[in-house]
Amino acid sequence: MTSADPLPPDHPTTIAHSVGNDLALLRRALEAGVDMVEADVWQHRGRLILRHDHKLPLLPILVDQWHVRLDRTHLTLDELLGILDQRVRLFLDIKSADRSAAQAVLEALSRHRAESSTELCSKHWGVLAGLREARPSLTPFHSVSNRWRLRAFLGLLDSSIGPLALSVRQSLLDEELVGHLQERGVHIYAWIVRQRWRAEELLRWGVHGITSDDLDLLAGLKS
Repeated sequence: MTSADPLPPDHPTTIAHSVGNDLALLRRALEAGVDMVEADVWQHRGRLILRHDHKLPLLPILVDQWHVRLDRTHLTLDELLGILDQRVRLFLDIKSADRSAAQAVLEALSRHRAESSTELCSKHWGVLAGLREARPSLTPFHSVSNRWRLRAFLGLLDSSIGPLALSVRQSLLDEELVGHLQERGVHIYAWIVRQRWRAEELLRWGVHGITSDDLDLLAGLKS
């Protein structure tokens, strides 16, 4: 089973996409020996629950790009942290936009002594600001899914907010952009990568981590 110890700087990080939301997928990812497992956390009625899909307002229905389904019970972040028990690193994507979600996540990590084995990410940059205010030593990942958001992120490089990290849709990356980000000291994870050749290309350019839902692909990158 993968250790939660920090990885050497030249080691490509393999991240199993959204498996932290599902116990069956989580077991498979742990058996595959990935470096990190990803989970999506939402603040809902005072609890931190794990799910990838979006919930329709006022209805018990979840929607995603490919399906619609009933909203059933979910793991909580505390339950997941107890299951992992720091045996593998966690990449936690905070989906709620309220800054209070950032504080609630930090408190859960503290309860389980999982701060050092967890990386934090969000598309809500106000949440990231809240994380930095609460823990100035943190370098949370800015999640970027389109070119408009990418331009906004590039604009941050000239600010004085400190080191930056980027979790980015892989189709937005090219060799020149990765080189520019590396020169500025940005740590880069690319998602969602489904072809071995693309993963190898991204790593050759200097991307630090690959997020995929193909566990065989991730295992192959470690061989």
